[in-house]
Amino acid sequence: MTNPRRGAAARTADTVDEDAPPPTGARPWLVLAAMALPLLALSIDVNGVGTILPSVQETFDVRSDQLGWVINASTLAFAAVLIPVGRVATRLGTKRLLVVGVVAFGLMSLVCGLAPTYPVLIAGRAGQGMASALCFTTSLAVVDVVFDARRRAAAIGVW
Repeated sequence: MTNPRRGAAARTADTVDEDAPPPTGARPWLVLAAMALPLLALSIDVNGVGTILPSVQETFDVRSDQLGWVINASTLAFAAVLIPVGRVATRLGTKRLLVVGVVAFGLMSLVCGLAPTYPVLIAGRAGQGMASALCFTTSLAVVDVVFDARRRAAAIGVW
């Protein structure tokens, strides 16, 4: 029997039986902590990138009006794929896409750190934005699946 309360969210988690009740005890809170780690990295990335702009300008010898792309490439890519990622996660699995997102974000961070040219840096930032959308969307779906209705609102608030 399908649990109507869980709906599509339960079908997106690769290892969750939608007929089984959500786990109780400390496990859901550990899952929440694990889901918060990628979000912490994303927050540091978004909020910290402004501090490197003078260094980027000097290293790549770009004009100040071009520096906006260091921030905007990530933001635009994030916004462009955020909604479609939810649909893809439903088809391919939330857990799988979360892992892909975390790995892709790490690889794109490496690309940005080792970028030999300004266009490579901008491409890496766009890749980080897309990977961020994968992490953001899928981590919320995991939190939704592992918490029962009574604790879900509090968990999402913490997330």
